[in-house]
Amino acid sequence: MGKRKDWRNMKEIIKAGCMVLGVLLLVCGMIKGCNYLVVDDTNSYTRLTLHELYESDENVETLFLGTSHCFRAYDPDLYQQLTGECAFNLGSSSQNID
Repeated sequence: MGKRKDWRNMKEIIKAGCMVLGVLLLVCGMIKGCNYLVVDDTNSYTRLTLHELYESDENVETLFLGTSHCFRAYDPDLYQQLTGECAFNLGSSSQNID
């Protein structure tokens, strides 16, 4: 009888743990969903530059990616004048060096 009782207790503990995990996952999902609905990132610099890149009529041949150093150091218009290649700068000041 002792083994059945131990197994029943273990089963209840596993069931309770699964319920707690399920509730935590549900709450985390709801928080992510609310953040997606509530946070306004339509004016985000990264979103605007990616939209500009994808909607560009020109064929981008050189793409500068990186941190604020890249963002401030490379001028795509000057690069295009010097090399004749179409360039786009996707560097942003919100990125870390690593």
